[in-house]
Amino acid sequence: MTEKNTFYNMLKSNAQNRPDAVAIVYDTMKVTYAKFFEDVTKKALHFQKYDGKRIAIFGPASYRWIVNMFGAIVAGRDLVLIDFFLPHDSRVDLLKKTEVSYTLTSTNQYILSDENAIIISSAEKDNVDGLVYDENTQEGDIIMFTATADECDKPVVLSVENVLSAAKAISSMIECTPEDIVLAQIPLHNEFGLIYSLIWPIFNGAMVCIGRGLRHIDADTYYYNPTILPGTPSMIEYLKRIKALNENLKTIIIGGASCPFRLFEALKDRDLKVYNVFGMTEVSGCIGINDTMDGTYKIFASSKVAIEADGEIVVSGDCVMKGYDKDEAYTKRVIRDGVYHTGDIGRINDKGRLVLLK
Repeated sequence: MTEKNTFYNMLKSNAQNRPDAVAIVYDTMKVTYAKFFEDVTKKALHFQKYDGKRIAIFGPASYRWIVNMFGAIVAGRDLVLIDFFLPHDSRVDLLKKTEVSYTLTSTNQYILSDENAIIISSAEKDNVDGLVYDENTQEGDIIMFTATADECDKPVVLSVENVLSAAKAISSMIECTPEDIVLAQIPLHNEFGLIYSLIWPIFNGAMVCIGRGLRHIDADTYYYNPTILPGTPSMIEYLKRIKALNENLKTIIIGGASCPFRLFEALKDRDLKVYNVFGMTEVSGCIGINDTMDGTYKIFASSKVAIEADGEIVVSGDCVMKGYDKDEAYTKRVIRDGVYHTGDIGRINDKGRLVLLK
């Protein structure tokens, strides 16, 4: 049995064990795990024909976005995730900051382009006949942006190990089976959307349905009929208010912000499992989880949490980022002796659960 310790092995394992099961659904398009693995491997071989180390991707979520995302990382290239809705000048600034070699954009049909989004002519056809993927390839890192006290778009470097350790830890707390259907409506360029609505379900061999955009947010729950729905508090509250939570839905995962008590209360009229997760990008979105409506968090197995003398929450473990991109000095300020200093204040209660104070 293939161990799911890399993206390649995760996809290969699913393709071997459930080749005909549906992996990705996007509108009327359905792709099996066997086809998904084949497409990602071919894309990785295509990217390996080009020397640049770092690729940026921006565009709305789609099957092509997902294949290119996995393909770049499996190829051993670092992948920079950029918000598609940012103004052009802001995107250019982020591309310069992260020193990308290539870009993949929806406007260019995700054909490999240079840093100025000019299509590379030799990349228009991704013929990889005769090429064989080296399974010992060192996979690339994932770079996404977060806000710090000093910078609103600070690039965070997460390894595949970081992300998969988070997926494993989430699986120990929230049930996700190959029979589950997970609706990915939240943006995939941030850690909550990427890990909870894409990587984690694929790690468990579930079906991922890609939301069709904001115009369909109130219809996609009935269109796809998911069993698991990750979302922000405002999104879940809206779907609840307009009665858009489908009958087969059994699990709601709320992230991106604390879940208000009134929302927990409003969701009690259904037999739903409701979770609120706590964790920032620097720790792969994976510190603690609350399912008790009391505002306390059970700590994920991938995270070792302690409280400093001044009350600061500090975290160590496999979930902690590699660092801030090209900023060793700032990385050393927040990661000391392998321990990430969150800047948040909290305490551990007598039940061993984390309580956030500010």
